[in-house]
Amino acid sequence: RASQIESCMQRIVALYNNIGDFARGDDVRIFGSYYRVGFYGREFQHLDRQEFVYKEPMITQLNEIKDRLVSYWTNRLGDSAKGDCL
Repeated sequence: RASQIESCMQRIVALYNNIGDFARGDDVRIFGSYYRVGFYGREFQHLDRQEFVYKEPMITQLNEIKDRLVSYWTNRLGDSAKGDCL
């Protein structure tokens, strides 16, 4: 029984060390990334002039969410949805 507890405690220490190593990275965030996205234009109908906050996994970069949203809305509304994407 004591060896099981010791083994468990060693795993916990290893996990905490991994978290600490991960958190010390310069450009790495432990938590998800949040992006504010606004929709402007008649093409978006009921979404016109509305803004939303998107929570993405921690490794999502701005260009990834931008490309995904532009692709989605272009497929849904056609070329008129491309407009300006800031």
